[in-house]
Amino acid sequence: SHKNHSVDTAMYPLGSCTMKYNPKVNEVTARTPGLADVHPNQPPETCQGALALIYELEALLAAITGAVAAICLSAPVGQAFVNGISYGSEIRLLLRPPILLLAGPLPVTAVLTVAGVVSGPLLLAAGRWVVGGIVTVVGAAVAVLGGRSLYSLTRRWLVFVPAGVVLHDHLAVKDPVLLRRRVVAAFGPAHRGADAMDLSQGAAGLILELAASQPITWTPPTRRKSKAGDGSDIQASAILIAPSRPGEAVAIARQRQLA
Repeated sequence: SHKNHSVDTAMYPLGSCTMKYNPKVNEVTARTPGLADVHPNQPPETCQGALALIYELEALLAAITGAVAAICLSAPVGQAFVNGISYGSEIRLLLRPPILLLAGPLPVTAVLTVAGVVSGPLLLAAGRWVVGGIVTVVGAAVAVLGGRSLYSLTRRWLVFVPAGVVLHDHLAVKDPVLLRRRVVAAFGPAHRGADAMDLSQGAAGLILELAASQPITWTPPTRRKSKAGDGSDIQASAILIAPSRPGEAVAIARQRQLA
């Protein structure tokens, strides 16, 4: 059995699906009488064992798929992807999305984006040419708009750089704001009633306060008026932000001796 290619030690590497060998453990399992002797037209009450096996396998695959999806959507994985495009010694942390977006618009946009990609081709494959063509065109536009919206949320960062820390958030500031190391006075969990400008965009969870020894100046994305009422840039001595991993953000700030 080892002269050419051993089916005992490896899978057959070439040929179509009908030419491949299955591992012997699969062959042994498939020849189990409870599986091999089941007839397609057999009454369900006489093959409950096989049906239970199928049901339990389905449940296990669903659990594994759900666990993988949860891991892929977790904050550590998101941070790893974001840092994959970082420069040098900078560290990027995603900012949490506003709670109002999580409550409805964000999941709906994600579903519509995926549906826009797959619905049209599926209809065309089913031979529904007119409906499939229309859905493909409309779905492509929806997918582009939805993808751009979702992508924009992944470009909201708190960035630790050698010079200090940068707030990169198009929802809160028009241009990225750099707080140099020498002006950072405090960085940690915000206290209730803190006298700081809220730039967390209503995100849920732990909010961090970034205080400075001199006024922090930034331009809002929409030219809302400042306290002076003249539409100029906004200033505050402290700001509130919502990193996806607040504990990690505080640890990095301490490691880099900010504040």
